[in-house]
Amino acid sequence: MDLTPEDIVRIDGVEFHGGEGFDGFYISAGGLVGWDDTPDVKFTSVDIDDGDGEYDTPVHYGVRVLTVSGFCYAKSSEQLGAYRNRFAGIDPRTQRVEVTLHGATTFGLGKMAAASKFEVDIPGRRAAFQLSRRFVDPYRYGRLNTTGAPGGSTTTVFHYGNAPATSLLTMTGSDANNYVILGPNGRRVEVNTPLTAGVPHTFDTASGVLTVGGAVKYGVLGQVDLWRTFPGTQTAVGMSNTDSANQLTVETWDTYI
Repeated sequence: MDLTPEDIVRIDGVEFHGGEGFDGFYISAGGLVGWDDTPDVKFTSVDIDDGDGEYDTPVHYGVRVLTVSGFCYAKSSEQLGAYRNRFAGIDPRTQRVEVTLHGATTFGLGKMAAASKFEVDIPGRRAAFQLSRRFVDPYRYGRLNTTGAPGGSTTTVFHYGNAPATSLLTMTGSDANNYVILGPNGRRVEVNTPLTAGVPHTFDTASGVLTVGGAVKYGVLGQVDLWRTFPGTQTAVGMSNTDSANQLTVETWDTYI
């Protein structure tokens, strides 16, 4: 796939542009691999001993691996050396990786998957490079969609991605009694700890973890039903058994695979 200068990969403050230039890092044609593709799948293959075929076992996505390769151009040996040092100093630990492609920007959290390479092929002028990142969460994320409703009401949750999305729910206000988060199709999360002014509660529908004032709170949830919002659909989420002066805010990223 040929890239344009508007196609960009951003990692740890370093930008890799599509196309070709005279100064900086440029991604070669075919040098961006693993971002637009779906990750490999993983499953357990179990033969039916006394019949045809296999048992129908679950299929899940594996990790996403992004590889970026191309050329680094410089106007002097000193500048090429500075680019080499900046490239080698990219943090190998988990961090945000942004990719602008086809006019849209998505991101994920990735860490170094293999040793990076920077090899000079035209002394003082050009070097070939390659780096890779491994994303244990294989999904790509785009725009953040935020919606909300007062206590006792529901709000409509949606996103524009192509995969099921989880949401982060934030509850604010004051309530000395227990309250309930209402999800789609009868799903509910029973919160058995007071809501205090200035100390927000957050609930992650991906992990089922409740935090109070930023700290994880254990042993205070009753029934817990998790859910996702599927692409092209709307999900009703609300906060019941509480006063209308309290507020529910729902944040959902456009989610892609």
